[in-house]
Amino acid sequence: MGGDGGCHPNGRKFMRGTMEKTRDEFGYKGSLAATNSREQLVIRTRTCALTHQTLDAGTPVVCDDLGNLFAKEGIFIALVEKTVPPEFEHIRGPRDLLDLVFCPNPSKPTAGNDVDWSTDTWAPYTCPVANVEMNGRFPFVAIRREKGAGGGGGGLVNVISDKALKEVGIADLQGEYGPFDADGIIKLVPTDEERAGMIAALAAKRDMEKRAKADRKAEKKKRKAQAGDEAKEGVGRSAAAGGEAKKPKAATAAPKVAATSTTSAAAKVVSEALAAQRNATVAANTYKGLFHGAGSQKPSSAQEQFIVQSGKRGLLN
Repeated sequence: MGGDGGCHPNGRKFMRGTMEKTRDEFGYKGSLAATNSREQLVIRTRTCALTHQTLDAGTPVVCDDLGNLFAKEGIFIALVEKTVPPEFEHIRGPRDLLDLVFCPNPSKPTAGNDVDWSTDTWAPYTCPVANVEMNGRFPFVAIRREKGAGGGGGGLVNVISDKALKEVGIADLQGEYGPFDADGIIKLVPTDEERAGMIAALAAKRDMEKRAKADRKAEKKKRKAQAGDEAKEGVGRSAAAGGEAKKPKAATAAPKVAATSTTSAAAKVVSEALAAQRNATVAANTYKGLFHGAGSQKPSSAQEQFIVQSGKRGLLN
């Protein structure tokens, strides 16, 4: 044997990396588990949670209340086609999605260099306040403004780093990103522990919204019933007042009848006078026609007037 100088190598010293992997495979916590967790954060930060599409600077990005990032087109197609997987069943529709506004990273690699998306050397987005890249190493948050202030409910939501939020503070960020409060801050790409807490908070929030909606509905129904009762009472009071007001009308009814009868008598006299005038005109025209034939004797004006008044033709002979 010999030739080795009497040295006996220690396998644990020269095979340290392999031993750590073996220990991790058997459930021991080691550096490999931490590396895998960081790589998962990098992948989730740069790809769509549904379609695994790369979220580059030209892709419209939305997020849900649990901080998952989606390509807007992909998640909308899934909602329309009703193919959303069970892990995203909390997304009921577009109202549960927020359009994100990122700050592009000015330190973009040159066109000749390929970006390795499996590493954290470069990210397409950065924080405009703390100037840190959104590469999975630094947590980022979405700031949802209060309703009526241009954010939330379909408005654009700004994205900054959690570092900026802690260093600057919520009060000093109100001027550019407000108004918002702590409830309007959504952690993007949370860890498993943070995700569990966000799921519980979301369930409590929606349960509270459901109870508030039921209370508003009951209150509306109550107000409607009260309005109906008041309307019925008003009708009853009007009917009672109307019955009392009808009594004096009996005294004023007689003059109205008398006026109507007087008008009818006058109209009758006028009608009879017009009828007598029409009859006289017809008689005159008739007697005139008797004396227009050949050889007939035309009466004088006095005789014609007498004929009209007496109606006796024999007096003309």
